[in-house]
Amino acid sequence: MERETDRQKKIHTAYFTSRLLFIIVGLSIVSAVSPLCAEDAPINSGRCAAFCGSIGKIADIDGNHFLPATKRAALRYHPIIVNAGETHDVETALIKAIIMAESGYNPRAVSSRGAKGLMQIMPATARAMGVQKDLFDPGSNIDCGVKYFKKLLDRYDGRIDLALAAYNAGSAKVKKYRGIPPYKVTRHYIKKVLTYYKYYKKEELA
Repeated sequence: MERETDRQKKIHTAYFTSRLLFIIVGLSIVSAVSPLCAEDAPINSGRCAAFCGSIGKIADIDGNHFLPATKRAALRYHPIIVNAGETHDVETALIKAIIMAESGYNPRAVSSRGAKGLMQIMPATARAMGVQKDLFDPGSNIDCGVKYFKKLLDRYDGRIDLALAAYNAGSAKVKKYRGIPPYKVTRHYIKKVLTYYKYYKKEELA
């Protein structure tokens, strides 16, 4: 009986030890990811967006929740955005919405395809717009992005939805499908930008 008791004690000890290790590993993972989701982290910064999105800590396009750092960034770039909007005749609120959707106001953002900066400009697009400057420079990036978006607005007779579709998926896709491409990513992108646009318009009137 004593041997059986000792054996049971060993089994219980092994069980609780394994559970403790499992908890420690779990806490280590959370600790490793948490810094990416700090309030002053860019809202679209890779794993942070994926992780924080699952726990509701990034911007919610329906609830209009914005991280404090994103609001501060929007204020920081406000003069540049206003200047670009006046130069190219594009609404300030719309520019802010595009930046929010594209990079979450992270001036160093780079997509998997090589789009750079606040408005996620492709190098080829920058060259086509005659922009030779550093795309990580907020002023150059915003001016280039707004100039390009204005070109799309003119092409589609002022239709914001089609201009956004072209900005996201390319003009060739809009032409191919004679309207908004049937891509979930593009349709979600348009919805997101328009929701942010509504938010920033309301903010201007506040």
